[in-house]
Amino acid sequence: LQFLYLIGKTHGERREVWPFAHAGDMRAVALLCVAALTQTSGAVPRLNAFADRFWEWRSVTAPITSDDLPRTAVVRPHGWAPNVSAAALQAQEARYEALAAELSALRGGDAGFAAWGAADQADYWAMTAALNRVYW
Repeated sequence: LQFLYLIGKTHGERREVWPFAHAGDMRAVALLCVAALTQTSGAVPRLNAFADRFWEWRSVTAPITSDDLPRTAVVRPHGWAPNVSAAALQAQEARYEALAAELSALRGGDAGFAAWGAADQADYWAMTAALNRVYW
């Protein structure tokens, strides 16, 4: 919210004044703040479900690497072993394409995406980055 700066009439000094002087106005501001903090789009539960499915799939298909990037999100199932057969790689590619299409559909175009909260948009971009890393 924006503060109003008023010039004091008697002393000519500058002071900060809260723009809502009445108690009723303060209640309205409090309700608006709560509504803004709790507002979520209908896509959020679907995005969370997508993230669960993605990381479950990725924990099985992510290759073993020895680079310096931590893989904290990849938790391998007990008894996991890499499968690099031609059939497994084709299945991974098909699943990747399906996940990419699903994530794109979640966005629902620019107008729908603009209605998402900032945190939800950040989660979407984080999932996009994780998915793009699979392709790279």
